[in-house]
Amino acid sequence: MKPLPILYRALAAACALFAITPMTSAQIVQAPIPQIVQGPIQLAPAGYAPFYFNRNKPKLVVLLHGVTPQQGEAPDQRIGGSGHARHYWGFQFIKALQGEVNGDWMNVITPTTLGFRGRTPMAADWHPATLDASSGDLAPICFPTSPLGLLPEYPGSAYLKNYISLMCGGANTMVMINTRKGDKHLMPQVAETIDEIYMSYLLAFGGLPQAKQPQIYFVTHSFGGIIARTILANPSAGDLWGNKLTAEQRAKADYLRKRVVLLCTLAGPHEGTLIGDPASDVANYISSNGTNVITQFFNTFNQYTPDFLDLDFTSEDINQKATDFVEIALDAVSGKRDCLEDLRRMKEYNAGILKPNVERRLTNGDAVPIFTIGGRCPGGRFIDQSRRFPLLHIAGEVTPIHAINNIDVITGPRFSSDAAALNLVEGVMHLYGYGRAGKRPWGNAEAAIGDRFSSPWAGVGPATARPLAASWSPDGRLLDLAVDFLIGDPYVQYEADGEWDSDGFLAWDSANAYHLTGSNFYRLYDEAFYGSNLPWDIDNHGSIMHSAANGAWIYNELITQAGPTVSQGKRRSIWNINDQPQTPSNALRVVVEEIEDIQQTAAKKLDVGSGADFMITVRINELATTRTLTEGDKHVLLPPFIHSRIPSTVIPIQISVIELDNPGQGDPHDICVLSPQKGQSTVYLFYDTRTNKIMGDKMANGGDSFFVTGWTSSNQIRCKLRITQILPE
Repeated sequence: MKPLPILYRALAAACALFAITPMTSAQIVQAPIPQIVQGPIQLAPAGYAPFYFNRNKPKLVVLLHGVTPQQGEAPDQRIGGSGHARHYWGFQFIKALQGEVNGDWMNVITPTTLGFRGRTPMAADWHPATLDASSGDLAPICFPTSPLGLLPEYPGSAYLKNYISLMCGGANTMVMINTRKGDKHLMPQVAETIDEIYMSYLLAFGGLPQAKQPQIYFVTHSFGGIIARTILANPSAGDLWGNKLTAEQRAKADYLRKRVVLLCTLAGPHEGTLIGDPASDVANYISSNGTNVITQFFNTFNQYTPDFLDLDFTSEDINQKATDFVEIALDAVSGKRDCLEDLRRMKEYNAGILKPNVERRLTNGDAVPIFTIGGRCPGGRFIDQSRRFPLLHIAGEVTPIHAINNIDVITGPRFSSDAAALNLVEGVMHLYGYGRAGKRPWGNAEAAIGDRFSSPWAGVGPATARPLAASWSPDGRLLDLAVDFLIGDPYVQYEADGEWDSDGFLAWDSANAYHLTGSNFYRLYDEAFYGSNLPWDIDNHGSIMHSAANGAWIYNELITQAGPTVSQGKRRSIWNINDQPQTPSNALRVVVEEIEDIQQTAAKKLDVGSGADFMITVRINELATTRTLTEGDKHVLLPPFIHSRIPSTVIPIQISVIELDNPGQGDPHDICVLSPQKGQSTVYLFYDTRTNKIMGDKMANGGDSFFVTGWTSSNQIRCKLRITQILPE
């Protein structure tokens, strides 16, 4: 039994005297809502019961996930239940959305058809194999840490109802997670989402006075952004397949959308995605042949991997890893999903039921601000340096060996496996000519800000585009592609290749609604306001909703600052006409207090060279500074790396180390491993100026000294760092 704080026992007992009975569905749609007379903002047209917004009201972030496999294809994901919420969204991402970066636990209350269920998962329990869903579960609600402490072991419904009432007494930020099945066409998904979110909101908050009913902030990933836009449009017409919302569902949508302050979309395919066509082809091939092909790859790896990589697999290991990777690849490309047909036809939706400026709180009501965020680079940060794999010895070539390659990516954590799968899919798209521009499947970049990464697949493939929906079958070129994939050339940041950047599933222009002219869209790529290196710029489609840095940025810039009123010409939506959003200007100091080569490097073991100079590069936001240490230096105190005038409250930091056998010349095997993340050499950190917390590959407090040590035994480096915000004088 978990101890129940005495204070909480007293509060719960007092609240039991004022137990609140939830209203029925019919009552909540029709019932008048009490008005607040001091300080609120009313945004509703005449004839509708108003809902009042206020900076100090409780806030409910509603998470809408993207495309999922069919329920029977991925039983481990617990699709359709609360277990899938834990599979899909990162624990620290959710904590950061609540303003609690690096939190260890949170109370989760799930409305059900029979009452409420309460749990207190820790970060280590945030996966679908634990706390499995019970029958009748609706959308679970995550609550921030509070003086009320942990929920008791077996809380009753009345107890949890009173807890909700107490937590809605201030400006707390709660997070509700939609659990719909994400493989259907547009309108069936919208209908299921409306029904679940409405009923969960109704049961949890519907009986509270309006002053305590939380205002809603939609935060969505991938196709979830299109779901949210459709809810806010609430069309009477159907989708492209003739599916329509019922009158009751449209009434529920009105109840929800008039409570929405804003929408933030992460990697939303606002302009569709070209992957909808090759995804089906690739998925069909993978499902038919993928396990055999991957098994052959792993057998080859086993044969040619040097001992120091410590990657020996048994036959059982190889079979299991091949099966797992095939499932990951199928999940990444999402080939057999009805909604991919919707994504191919987003141009029709954007000219019809989802045309710009129809996303409103009520029909002909106020426009809802839409903030668009798009990741980049399907390799993500996991394919962050050049490397050569000894598989090339089969062709008689002798190349340097470096421990970080795609075998580590494939066998590493989930995010790196996603990155590898998306990388491979991009290679297929280039090789077989998918896309609008032949060698540039994602399209020709029209703005420099949308072309910050160069792809290792740039220039691969035919000069003309392959007609969409044409028949496809792999040929001998696929083996060459697989070899190139295993070699692992990087996506290079701050280089252009003439093609829109992508996150592996959709192009940058689509994620940022670049071609949509709606006055309610706020694109978050303006360097004057936010800088040129935002937290999500190094995330792929499968990691953007797991990064605590992204959650912290949304909390800092949108949940606590942005308002419900659309305002053209300003960097964000506002609360009132006199609101003047200010661009932050921060300064940061990074001190490398120690740097040490933990073990002999691969280069020395192969007698390629002896001795070394270390070259350390620190990139703070977009400013990179490089310094070189002389041979034999281990414990050093370098001059601080400083960057000022950073227009962001969440500041990206990248640190990499190169061992130079010959000064000024770096070979792939000279890459030093500083990151603790498997399959990654560069350290990625993020400093939150409002909480003084460091997140990313290492969690720490600003101003404190901390160590970062590379994950591998080869080329392993350890650094002692200290990161401090420089406050204005």
